[in-house]
Amino acid sequence: MKKFYISAVSSLLLLSSYPLAAQTTFFNNGALVVSSATIFRINGNLTNDGATADFTNTGTITIANSTNPGTITLQNGSVFNDNGTLRVEQDFVNNATFNAGTSSNVELYSSTATQLITGTVNTTFNNLTLTGTGTGAARIKRMTLDATVAGQLVLNDRELATDANTMFVTNPAVTAITNNTVPGSEGFVSSLGNGSLSRVVNANQAYIFPTGSSLVTTRYRPVELNPNANSIFTVRFVNNDPNLDGLNRTQLDAQTCIVNPNWYHKINRTGAAAFADINIAYVTANDGTWANMANYQPTNQWTDMGAVTASSIGAQPSVRKVLWQNFLTVPNDAYILSEQRPTAPTVSGDTSVCGGSTAVVYTASGNPSSTYTWTVSGGTIVGDSTTQSVTVNWNSGITSGTLSVIENSPSGSCSSTSSGLFTITFIPSPIAGFDTISNGPLNQIVAFIDTSSGATSWQWTFGNGNTSTLQNPTQNFPLAGEYEIEQIVQNSFGCTDTARITLRIEEGIIIPNVFSPNNDGINDWFYIPNTGMKEFSIEIFNRWGTKLWETTAPEIRWDGRTTAGVQCPDGTYFFILKAETLSGKDYSTTGHVNLIR
Repeated sequence: MKKFYISAVSSLLLLSSYPLAAQTTFFNNGALVVSSATIFRINGNLTNDGATADFTNTGTITIANSTNPGTITLQNGSVFNDNGTLRVEQDFVNNATFNAGTSSNVELYSSTATQLITGTVNTTFNNLTLTGTGTGAARIKRMTLDATVAGQLVLNDRELATDANTMFVTNPAVTAITNNTVPGSEGFVSSLGNGSLSRVVNANQAYIFPTGSSLVTTRYRPVELNPNANSIFTVRFVNNDPNLDGLNRTQLDAQTCIVNPNWYHKINRTGAAAFADINIAYVTANDGTWANMANYQPTNQWTDMGAVTASSIGAQPSVRKVLWQNFLTVPNDAYILSEQRPTAPTVSGDTSVCGGSTAVVYTASGNPSSTYTWTVSGGTIVGDSTTQSVTVNWNSGITSGTLSVIENSPSGSCSSTSSGLFTITFIPSPIAGFDTISNGPLNQIVAFIDTSSGATSWQWTFGNGNTSTLQNPTQNFPLAGEYEIEQIVQNSFGCTDTARITLRIEEGIIIPNVFSPNNDGINDWFYIPNTGMKEFSIEIFNRWGTKLWETTAPEIRWDGRTTAGVQCPDGTYFFILKAETLSGKDYSTTGHVNLIR
């Protein structure tokens, strides 16, 4: 290995490209300046060593490790003044003084191994950029002590592992931290123990804390804080069951049903008093859906944080708590996604119904995305019984019924207590019923006799297009056939009942043999009642065969006069009747009738 020394009694000003040979360790214990526009490449390590070592960089230094560790080491009272670009392929070791100017950018770019920010002195960087293409351990940049970024922390798709230490970002700009957010390639800060990511914040801006972890299961779960005043906040993502840290998931307040069993966050306010919106992201495919947030309170239990809203951080859904002020210290700085126990729902719908009522709708209060468990006594739920609204058909002949409902959270993990019994009072319904009395020559005139009870109004339909609202109507059915008779009765409460029968009118014809057209209102017509006729006509003759009268009509009534209107004398008259029913039966005949005045 070659060692290149700059002694304390000499100085070197590098003004242009200056590569050192392979396998070189570059030691400086004098005054060295890498000027602006100079590219200085070391294939090995760079060590700034001793009280007289004063290294100034305003150009670009690349410390590579093709065959040897490309580590920069500051030690023994040396000073490194950086106001350019310092590219380090292995570790950044600070045991002395590192002065970062406003143009300083330190890039940790290894693609083959974990890089360390280490030493005995906490380093303050201006800009710190994490790059590289390695995966697994090679994507991790690890801190063994606290560090500060005064300008910008650029994570790209790398993991900055602070372990039990804190990365302080003192630049209050929202953009002071940037990272890749493509799912599966996110850049994030991970921490262990009491380690964290700390940010100085200004009021009324949304600050992303891009936290995550590659411990066992890699997760990127950022937090967004939006403060109402200038302050400092710290965040750590804890990638394990809170039970492992003594934060028992079964110790819950009355409002909290379940908390996330896989991870949680530590969020603290270390600066001036301020409220802040807390917005915690999750991944539905891996974490499920969460709608609430809980904080570990001094009562040693997870406590619901009250009303929250659904939100998002980038493409990830999130849960947002607005203007949280109760920031507490360890262990009460723990925050977790939770599910609130649904409150016992109330039920809206008719509490007084008519016995036998159908399609009565009842609706429970609660979350439309929840499922519901309904219990009914005295009736039957029609259709889906797990929805927020159900339809009930109540039984007839009962005096009371009950209805209760439980709300089940959208995830199915939590259920409310029962709403208690929702009592239904049944109003006595009328009872429909009727008899029939048939009269007329062919029983085609039907009287309907109401036998219902408790009714105050009646509605009849007779199957022939006619209706009636009489209590006891009468209806003529001149045509043979079957008629559906329906009676609907209603009481003063609006309760109804229905009765139905099928009425059959038979085909037939009756031919009288005498009539007396003397205008006394009795048997004044030669009338041939009939039902069900398709063809119906008659011709009337005297005894000498002279045709006196004829007609084709549904109903035949001869008043004893000729077609010219002349009265016919007493005597016997002959007829020819043509009659055929709709069913094809032939009633055609000839005969005589006696006219008596």
